[in-house]
Amino acid sequence: MASGLKSDNSNLVLNADGAGNKVVIQENGIDQELMKRLPTAWVNFDGTTGAIRDSYNINSIVVNSIGNTTINFNTPMDNTNYVCNVTQNGEPTVAYGHVGYFNPTISGVDIATMNINGEGTNRTLVSVTVFGGKN
Repeated sequence: MASGLKSDNSNLVLNADGAGNKVVIQENGIDQELMKRLPTAWVNFDGTTGAIRDSYNINSIVVNSIGNTTINFNTPMDNTNYVCNVTQNGEPTVAYGHVGYFNPTISGVDIATMNINGEGTNRTLVSVTVFGGKN
């Protein structure tokens, strides 16, 4: 066992920076600067049905209309200053198209998936990653 570590590590958090040269061990706390570098929510889902394949901090997916989907967070954000990265797959017979997000709230965000002509489309593979939103 490393020097200074308790045998009961349930209250210890071990963090390393992205460069791999810093290790922070904190008791009863989390390095907030490191937490800003990690996603606050993410999801991989079927855009035609809203079925979630895998996720973190996502409560539900609602397909509102063709190309318009609402992502609902499990734990609300502290603010709406977060960033969303949205990706969609290209179907074998359809060009890729465009994606975006709009109407960010503390409880969720709307995303748009479109074909190459800017028309709404529901793709079978959509991924959303959220960074920020926490004070």
